[in-house]
Amino acid sequence: MTHRDDDQRRAAGVAALAAGRWIDARAAFEATLEVGETPEARFGLAMAQVRLGRFVDARRVLDEATRLHPGQPGFPHALARILAAAPDAAARDGQRALAVMQPLAGEQSAAVAETMAMVMAELGRYDEAVGWQERAIGAAIGRGQRALASRMQDH
Repeated sequence: MTHRDDDQRRAAGVAALAAGRWIDARAAFEATLEVGETPEARFGLAMAQVRLGRFVDARRVLDEATRLHPGQPGFPHALARILAAAPDAAARDGQRALAVMQPLAGEQSAAVAETMAMVMAELGRYDEAVGWQERAIGAAIGRGQRALASRMQDH
């Protein structure tokens, strides 16, 4: 296998995700990871698992990614969203979601604030969830992301 083959597999996974072909995406990212570890393939595999409704598997992939790629905050962030809000109760763990998000909570991004709102709601801390959601909306408006702010207001 060459580096070019790995790139082609990863590109096939990305294209399959974009086209809504979740099973094909999962297969392409799994094949890429069999040859070698890449953050892109690991994240793509997790997203394919989410789209397939396999939240426990997505959680496992993101747990591993967080361990393998500790400098990449996208992995713990995505993991916390699953831990806090997955439709499958077997994938959720509010306390762990809070622990995962603590290092990211100081960021001023709408996405992080929204995830913190999800975590607080999962923990039953609804007043704090509302506060975080208000921060998320404010951050989105502050960055000119009105459509995002509107979506957040609906939740």
